[in-house]
Amino acid sequence: EKGIMKTSAQKGISPRYADKSFGQISENVGAKPFADGLATVFAYGKGKVFRIGQQLKAEDVKKVIAAVSADIKLAPQFTVKAANGNSSPEWVDLQLYRKADGTVLIYACNYDLSGILKIAVPGLKGDQRVRFVTGGPRDKVRVMSGAELAKGIPLKLGQFEVVALLIEPVGIAPRKLVTNISPLRKAMIEELWTERPEIPGAPRIALLPIPGMTPGIRGVAPTLKRLLEERKYNVDDTVFVEDPSRYDVILIQSPRKKFKNPDKILEFVKNGGGLLISDHGFINYHCGNAIEGLMKKLGLARSFGYLRNKPEQGGDLLAVECLPAAKDHPLNTGVKKVITANSNFMTKYPKDSVIILKSSPDSATPNRVFALAFNYGKGRVVYMGDHWIHRPLYLENGDNAQFLCNIVDYLAGRQPKVLTAAEKDKGLFITAAKLEQAEKDEAAGKFANEYPVETAAYLQGSSGKAQGLAGGDPIVDALK
Repeated sequence: EKGIMKTSAQKGISPRYADKSFGQISENVGAKPFADGLATVFAYGKGKVFRIGQQLKAEDVKKVIAAVSADIKLAPQFTVKAANGNSSPEWVDLQLYRKADGTVLIYACNYDLSGILKIAVPGLKGDQRVRFVTGGPRDKVRVMSGAELAKGIPLKLGQFEVVALLIEPVGIAPRKLVTNISPLRKAMIEELWTERPEIPGAPRIALLPIPGMTPGIRGVAPTLKRLLEERKYNVDDTVFVEDPSRYDVILIQSPRKKFKNPDKILEFVKNGGGLLISDHGFINYHCGNAIEGLMKKLGLARSFGYLRNKPEQGGDLLAVECLPAAKDHPLNTGVKKVITANSNFMTKYPKDSVIILKSSPDSATPNRVFALAFNYGKGRVVYMGDHWIHRPLYLENGDNAQFLCNIVDYLAGRQPKVLTAAEKDKGLFITAAKLEQAEKDEAAGKFANEYPVETAAYLQGSSGKAQGLAGGDPIVDALK
């Protein structure tokens, strides 16, 4: 077992998440090295257990999966490979569905950069009819042999684009393709893509993104943005804040956001600006800590844990109720409780801070500081332990929407007001209830009978358009 771990170390595998019980358990059950020492295998009754006790690189995970599949004689439903040396996206959600009559549906959603992927479907006999369900022209029909499909179909996949292919034996009647959405879902999508006109003289809010693998994509808080626009704010989804003086309030959505010069932000607040810092609980290694320098300069420190409920309470362990600690403070206007999604909590803060909300005394992490406010120079700072509640299906929980609007009002120097029913309905245009109703309408055949209007996408500002609704053919010539 020491040899296995040594081999892994030589391959450059990080021991950061190595299972400390890896060797001990393996020895007790008589495990043997497997897949060149990347895993172990041991018998259990009539079956086998394959065990990975360490962090692996992506290419080594593929080796282990291939080795396990070969060992148990598991034939792949399809295979994926790069197309003739072209750039090949790695992070693609691929699914394949089969029916007894030989029909196959391939679904591909690309979360990686745009590229070409070759999808091979073995085992199909005779000629097959290939059509798009979505992601390409549905009126174009190809006839391809089983042998051609086994070699692979090169698909051009745009980033965040969905392509679905229907493959049917030519001997059966073509299925009628019904791709439609309810009027309610169409309205939600079109609202998502709509940019509101500038409001002359209104305070300007910088809504900073949550950094991810795609710098150009932003807009994870569309309903919060719309709520603020309903309250007569100009809201910019912006990646960088080179000139903070353009804004009245800056909302930092994630501690993963890096600032080249945090002193610019501090100077902005000192001169009268408003700053919200939204955090997250450290539930895994994806939870970054890029704003630590800014936090220290403000005299702030937080835990490296997370708020959680007791298991016996049932439900979502991370959905912790946070209750007003300063009931008469403007930030708690209309707020009875905020429900977290994944929250951190404060451990150090300036002496003149006002604690706004604390976690429920009934939770597994009772009476922790979830939100606080303090003055910094001529400006104001609010810290909140959870950026996930900016997002649509969390924003609607508890009084989350009211609290976020209160924060912006307070930081902009306005008196917070209770949200009206009309403001909530217009702002929260995506909710769990509306999505459920859209599903019911579509199941009942209530369709809009037209695609959403293709406009400049909110998700990409003015830099891109909605993809996959119409246009070119994603199947590319394999010879190119």
